[in-house]
Amino acid sequence: MRVVRCIRPIFLLLLAIANLPSFGQTSFGSIVGTVTDPSGAAIGGATVELTNIGTSERRTATTESSGNFNFVNLIPGEYRVDIQQPGFKRYSREPIRLEVGSAVRVDAPLQVGDVAEVTTVTGEAPLLQTESGTIGKVIEGRTVQDTPLNGRNVLNLIALAPGVVPQGSTSGSPLGNQAGGTFTNNTGWGNYQIGGGMANQSAFYLDGAPLNTVNANSPGIVPVQDAIQ
Repeated sequence: MRVVRCIRPIFLLLLAIANLPSFGQTSFGSIVGTVTDPSGAAIGGATVELTNIGTSERRTATTESSGNFNFVNLIPGEYRVDIQQPGFKRYSREPIRLEVGSAVRVDAPLQVGDVAEVTTVTGEAPLLQTESGTIGKVIEGRTVQDTPLNGRNVLNLIALAPGVVPQGSTSGSPLGNQAGGTFTNNTGWGNYQIGGGMANQSAFYLDGAPLNTVNANSPGIVPVQDAIQ
């Protein structure tokens, strides 16, 4: 679950925007980068193969004359990048961790040598997300499953993100008293202040599809805890 000045999860996408339209949001990510030679000059025409380590799905691209490559609409997960170009050693890097709504840059300096030789990068510092100015937080699957939740209400995980202040009726079970009282109701589920914004001004998404009710900024359903990654 990812909080984007608001919230975005991997399968539960929660976007809180104060007085801004919520179009154009996505639960996918992207990996971009530039391939260069030892002198720093761009290498065009290099073959870049991207592999999802968890599913073995593969995609292939060719670098532009500027040496740039990009893969978009990627499912969040861990990836491996392999790059080949005649006259240079093959470049391989993993794991590249991609979170929901993120854009990760992987720049690859190739070394002169035979393509049968491999330069493997596995121990570098974690990659920074440099392609997006979005402010957010990802709450990972293990945390979603292991955190005690009152009534298994996954929306309570929003409170784990910095800058989020729960308001009244946000806690409790979605199966509680829907008419109000001391239990939660569908209006209360979305009643959070996020990033200093007004309360109850959030938009909720599940796999990119909006969950908000037509006449209010409140989620029409609360997904079960076991369905959220």
